[in-house]
Amino acid sequence: MRSRFGVLLNFKELDGEALSNQCDEFCSTLSTEDEKDIDGKELALEISNLPSLPSDDMTALQLLSYIHKKQLKELYPNLWIALRIVCTLPVTVASAERSFSKLKLIKTYLRSSMGQNRLSGLSIISINQEIGKQLSYDEVINDFASKKARRQKF
Repeated sequence: MRSRFGVLLNFKELDGEALSNQCDEFCSTLSTEDEKDIDGKELALEISNLPSLPSDDMTALQLLSYIHKKQLKELYPNLWIALRIVCTLPVTVASAERSFSKLKLIKTYLRSSMGQNRLSGLSIISINQEIGKQLSYDEVINDFASKKARRQKF
């Protein structure tokens, strides 16, 4: 990952030609036969014209947040897209595999009586246990009971 996306992290250390070459390589990594997400030459130009950054060792997420806060998206569109892609790519596939493993456990256990909305909700709670621990189960039960109440109040 560092070899392909390193240009977004160590661009301060590169001279003009090395920056251009790495940006072109990065562009080819993100492109298919006909479609390109970014233009390598424009990305190199955008990186070379970046204003002075608050920190020399910013991560891709910090740089993305900085560009967003300063509202520089329109000035650096290729860098904006590249950073968004890099920040959303998983470093490993372990989290994706863990998600599918949890989904498989939930789906086989309750397969016959579960709709798509319930499956999605249970899988999100199971995968993101920290969020699940913050839920107020009494509130969820009361909400569910109020929606499923069969008696009408007169």
